Amino acid sequence: MTINFLCPTHRDWVYFHPQEALTYIEEAQQQGVMLLEKQDWQEATAFLGCAFETTTILMELQGVGRSYMLSRLTSLAILLANSFNKLRVPDNGMAVLNLAKALLQSAADLSLDNQQRYTTDQVLNTLQTMHPEETHFYIRWVNEIGRPIPAWAGPQRYLISAYSGDIIQTGQSWIGETFHVITDLHRWLALHGEKKAIGKEVTAYSNVLFLFLMISGVYLWLPRKWRWSAIKSHLLFKTNPKNRHAKYFNWHHVFGFWALMPLLVVVSTATIFHFDWVNQTLYGFYNEEPAKRPNREVLPELAAGNWSYEALFSEAKKYADFYALENSNQDWYSMWLEFGRVEGQLRFYIDPSIGNNPESAYALFLDVNTAEVMRVQRYTDWTPGGRAWTVGRYLHTGEYFGLIGQTIAGLASLAACFLVYTGFLLSWRRLVSPYFTRKT
Repeated sequence: MTINFLCPTHRDWVYFHPQEALTYIEEAQQQGVMLLEKQDWQEATAFLGCAFETTTILMELQGVGRSYMLSRLTSLAILLANSFNKLRVPDNGMAVLNLAKALLQSAADLSLDNQQRYTTDQVLNTLQTMHPEETHFYIRWVNEIGRPIPAWAGPQRYLISAYSGDIIQTGQSWIGETFHVITDLHRWLALHGEKKAIGKEVTAYSNVLFLFLMISGVYLWLPRKWRWSAIKSHLLFKTNPKNRHAKYFNWHHVFGFWALMPLLVVVSTATIFHFDWVNQTLYGFYNEEPAKRPNREVLPELAAGNWSYEALFSEAKKYADFYALENSNQDWYSMWLEFGRVEGQLRFYIDPSIGNNPESAYALFLDVNTAEVMRVQRYTDWTPGGRAWTVGRYLHTGEYFGLIGQTIAGLASLAACFLVYTGFLLSWRRLVSPYFTRKT
């Protein structure tokens, strides 16, 4: 949405008289503020709008990085948006604020771009200085100006400034650590050492039990009489249940119906993470043997080649840009550099998504001495069984369908909590309470 305040004649005047235009901005802003104090919103909008548009033209002429123009732009945008709100046209005010935000972001990007970015070699050197015995490193570049650099030396994670090279953070943030604990709890009850295998068995067979409860629950859900009044009570929440038991009974049926299909997908795909017979069945459908986790040995020494790592990173970016153009694909979002895994080669994992679309990501291997492309491994290069397993893995988390899939999986998981809660209360009333009643 574009809003024009200056007529073509006055716009031309600003372009040809930028020095005088600076004086005009000051006077127009003062006049606009006075009119705001008098609550003359219409006239105030005209003066502030002309001053705002004049400021954007001068920023175009002189560059967006002028600090005095940035502060002027910000104050005018706020005043003008406030005036539009008083006139009850908030969409115009939002358009002004969005334009100002875009110009401020351009100024910030230009400021960062003019700085000397820390190179891949410098980041690796920082890691090697802190961990001289380590030979396996990861660096993750995100295609965004000024974005801090996540890097790993073995299992140790760091967050490094893209311009100063300072260590911003060591290890995970408290949010990342919290999710890490939740993930461990989900997978193996957060047990460690020898008890970890026990935790995996418990969660795996609990998952199978949950799958059995869902399948058997389909039969129990069926109404005794196929009338709309009976079916309706199993599909929609009752607004005035007779008692607490009736409310929980209704909740259990409603949550069970709407969450059934997503939960069946989430729970059934979880079996591929633990049971060999499930993997044998999956791969056997494609006449393949289940893929075994490769025993990746870290190189005893990280030897540099004739090309610098920053130059190899530039070559990988060129390849990614060409691949995106050739396949009408989106530009890369992140690029993982893995050091010390393949002798004489540097591995790049190039991902156009934020990490939830394996079909668009691919691995690129460059020779460290010649920068020659040694191998490219894409999703289509995997075996049918491997692709099917990957689909199952991302169906389990909902990521296969992006944000919508993750939202559905999350809501279904929340519904499962209500199913357990209401199911426990209903079972207690039916199986346990009568026992105590008979005793008394």
